[in-house]
Order: sequence, then structure tokens, then C-alpha cells
Amino acid sequence: MKKRTVAVLCAVAAVLGVIIGGTMAYLQHSVAVVNTFTAGTIGIKLAETTGDRYVMAPGVALSKDPKVTVEEGSESCYLFVKVTENNFKTSGQDPIAWTPAEGWTKVVDVDETVYYRVFEKGDTVHEFPFLANNQVTVSEDLTKTDMAGYKDKEPQLTFTAYAIQKDWLTGEDGGPITDPAAIWALAKDAKPTTNT
Repeated sequence: MKKRTVAVLCAVAAVLGVIIGGTMAYLQHSVAVVNTFTAGTIGIKLAETTGDRYVMAPGVALSKDPKVTVEEGSESCYLFVKVTENNFKTSGQDPIAWTPAEGWTKVVDVDETVYYRVFEKGDTVHEFPFLANNQVTVSEDLTKTDMAGYKDKEPQLTFTAYAIQKDWLTGEDGGPITDPAAIWALAKDAKPTTNT
């Protein structure tokens, strides 16, 4: 009888151990969530297929196709193109006329000639031509004397592209910065991409 009581007590202890152990396992479950943070990136290219040397003749349209490309995987950003005109006013008039392509807006209240547009991360278009009709036009009013004046000081157009991530731009009040001139002041300190 003693052996039987011991056996029953052992069996009851075993059953209680399974019940208590199972309950404890049920009450002691843990799950971890891992958060990984990466820096957002923006990659742009500025390319042109028409070359960099042009022969001027009054009234002639010259093919010129600077194009800014936002690389795949880039974050939402503001794109800027700064246009620098060198040796343009030697005869009192601009020898070359150009117009920005649709979608580019001039930044006002800045000392440079700068245009901008917004790229959103989900956009399917990643290439943005800068010049309307991919061309510039030589002034038809240029005279032979004007043209001779450009022999030693050739007119040059330089295009420089910049990009700055859109989502982190916040002002002193904590709200987003939306003024293109203020954003340009931040963007122009970035490493530019240039094409002449």
C-alpha cells in the first residue's frame, strides 16, 4: 500500500508539473521587433548628348540637351539647375537665347539664375530635360562686328545640377521649409553636378 501511495503521489506530482509547466510556458512568451535605420540617399546625374562646342550663326537653333536624371532608389527631393552665362554681354545683347523646359520654375529673390522642380520617390519619371525643345537659339540680330567680338571671349552656358532631400527640411518653427529660395540656400552647398 505504501508503494501504491508513493506511486499515486508521484503520478499526481508529474501531472501537476506538466500543468504548471505548461501554464508557465503559456504565460511567459516573448517576441522581439528589430528596427533598422538607414540614411536616405539621393543620386543625380547631369548629362548631355549634343557635345560642348557649337558654331554660332545669327538666328540658328542649336541642339543642346542637358538632362537631370534622378537615380533609382533616391528619396523625394528638390532638384535645382543653376545656369551660368559667361561672356554674354560683350556687344550689349545676349548672343544666345534659351528657355527652360516645362516643369522647371525660376527661383526668385536669389542672385543666381536658378530653376527648380520637385521629385517624389514614387514618381515613375526619373529624367528631366532642362531646355525647352532641347535647344538654344543664336540671336538673329548679331552683326559681323558682334561675332568678331566673341572670338577672344566665347559665350559659354554652364549648367549645374543640385538635389536636396525634401522630407527633412524643417524651419526654426518645426514646420517644413517650402520657400524655394530658402531651400536653394541649403542645396547650393551640396556637391554639384556640372555640364558646360
